[in-house]
Amino acid sequence: MSSSTNLLDQVNNYWNDNSDHAFEVGTGAYILAEGNVFNNVKSPVESSVTGKLFTASGGSCSSYIGRNCVANSVESSGAFSQSDTGVLSDFKGKTVAAAAPASGVVSSVTANAGMGKLKQ
Repeated sequence: MSSSTNLLDQVNNYWNDNSDHAFEVGTGAYILAEGNVFNNVKSPVESSVTGKLFTASGGSCSSYIGRNCVANSVESSGAFSQSDTGVLSDFKGKTVAAAAPASGVVSSVTANAGMGKLKQ
């Protein structure tokens, strides 16, 4: 990994009813995406991925991040499957927070995020 590389642990986000794309992976980005929910999203990730992306489908990531990866949930959406393990290699030795299971993301986000729901 070069000093210009940016690491992002993209966890427990919820995208719903999106007719375009959810996020972009630009040059120099290394993204580990786990525990996210995509429901009726045309393209979870923009088609021109110039960075590196690992989309967790569950299973063992323990040799890289010390725990299993948490699977993403993709329903009525475009493909979200990138398995660049180079991303995992760059996370090795760093503290990577645990992701909650995708099954609880929708209720948590709709109950706690959005206008008038921010807590201080």
